[in-house]
Amino acid sequence: MRMDERMRTDVPTTPPGRVTGGRWSTWVVLLAVVVGVALGAVGEGVLSRGELDDRETAVIAARADVDRLQQSVDEVTAQLADADAGAARLAERLAEAKVELDTWVGPALPDGRHFGSIAALGEDQTPPRVVFDLERWFFGDEADAAAIEDGAMPPGQIHIENGFYIRNESPRWRIVEVDPAATVALVTYPYGDIDHPRVVSLDRFAEITAEDPTLLRWSPFWLVVRDGVVVALEQQYIP
Repeated sequence: MRMDERMRTDVPTTPPGRVTGGRWSTWVVLLAVVVGVALGAVGEGVLSRGELDDRETAVIAARADVDRLQQSVDEVTAQLADADAGAARLAERLAEAKVELDTWVGPALPDGRHFGSIAALGEDQTPPRVVFDLERWFFGDEADAAAIEDGAMPPGQIHIENGFYIRNESPRWRIVEVDPAATVALVTYPYGDIDHPRVVSLDRFAEITAEDPTLLRWSPFWLVVRDGVVVALEQQYIP
C-alpha cells in the first residue's frame, strides 16, 4: 500500500463537532431520563401541596369547631352565673319572708286550754293545722276591770256591754298541729246550743265552715292542747 493511502485510512471521516449515530442515541436516552426524573419530582411536589391544602382545610374546620365549643361553654357559664344570681335572690327573698313570718307567727302553744280566734283551718294538710290568734276571755266583773284597764270602757259606762270582754295582747298568730281525730263542740244555732253542744269531727267542722264562713269570723274558740297537738276545739258562746 502506498503511503498516501495509509494516511487517508487513519484520518477520521466524521467532521469535527459531529457525533456518530450510536453516541447520539446515548445522549437522547440520558436526556429523557433526566427530564423524567425532573417531571417526577414536580409531580411529587404537586401531591404534597394538595395534602397540605387538605390539612389546612381540616385545621380551619377544627378551629371553627373549637370556636363553636367555646361559645357554647361561654353560654353555659353565663347561664350558670344567672342561675347562681337567681338562687341568691331567692335565698334573700326566703330570708326576708322568714323574718316577716316570724313577726306574724308566735311561739308554740303550751299544753292546756287556750282562747282565741281561728284565722284558718287546714284540715286537708298532713298533719292538719290551725292558724290561731291567741286572745284572753273576760266575763262579768273581770270583763269590766279589763276593759277599764285597757281604756276600752265607753265614757259614762261602769259595765262592759253584754258582760264579756276579749283582750288581744299580740297580733302574732300561732300555727298549731291538730290531731285528725280531734272533735269540735258547737254551741250556736243551727249547729247546737249552749246547753246541748253538738260534737262533730274535724272533717265535718271543715265542711260547716266552708258552707258558713261567718262561724269562724264571729265565733271565738277554745283549743285543748296536749303534747303540743290540738285534741279538741270548743266554740265559745257569745251572749
